Amino acid sequence: MLQEGATARVVVQDSSYGDDGGLVVVPLRNATTTVYLRPPTAGDPCWRVVFEPQHDETALTAAELHGLVAELAGAVDLCVFLTAKSPSP
Repeated sequence: MLQEGATARVVVQDSSYGDDGGLVVVPLRNATTTVYLRPPTAGDPCWRVVFEPQHDETALTAAELHGLVAELAGAVDLCVFLTAKSPSP
């Protein structure tokens, strides 16, 4: 699950990433990169968690890393949910 208070949001864009054309952005408080869930495409029937590139390194304390792991677990849970709700190829 997403951490309490965290809100995933849908960003509508062109349909090159799938018929619905929406990316689900998952906010990360413990990283400087953006993570989003990309819908299935014609050549790839799976939802994918995508990490955008970043220019700088990310240095975390153990507590911050623990928080990032929890945030990423929320992204995984959402990806599994969306995959289950999507029509099979």
